[in-house]
Amino acid sequence: MPPPLRVDLAEFARARSYRVRTDPTCVEAVIDDVGVSIRRALMPSLGGATATWIVQARAASPIRGWVRARPKHEDAPTGVRVGALPFDLLFFVEASTRTDACAVLRAEVTAALIAFGPHGELRYDDGALTFEWEDDESIDARRLDRAVALAVAVCRLPARHGLYRDGR
Repeated sequence: MPPPLRVDLAEFARARSYRVRTDPTCVEAVIDDVGVSIRRALMPSLGGATATWIVQARAASPIRGWVRARPKHEDAPTGVRVGALPFDLLFFVEASTRTDACAVLRAEVTAALIAFGPHGELRYDDGALTFEWEDDESIDARRLDRAVALAVAVCRLPARHGLYRDGR
């Protein structure tokens, strides 16, 4: 695997024709009719400030409900299972209902989370998506592309659940 391509956020945005706000720590783009914002925040940590990357988007046809997905740790409880392996083994999911979890975590979304790797937390609340993770201040461009693809996949949700699984 080639080494990560480290770039700053403004450079990343210019290379993809995304719009950089006046604040150089925030970028906005419309991808497949989904508005996406990308920003970097420095969060306090025991060892000093840690860079947290935040990708946000809003579903055009939101599903009412909430879903949380994050990498599973050895001592994590079972959580909601959406019926997709290896996703169910790798991620801990909480949701307002299993039906909501299955509607949000469709095949393309679970594949995007797995491709992103065992980092970050996805939060979906009534159509508002936030995906965040800790990383270096300069970003691996491929990781950021995967996070944007994840946001777009989630926010292309159908107006009704339209489950690809049975949802029970």
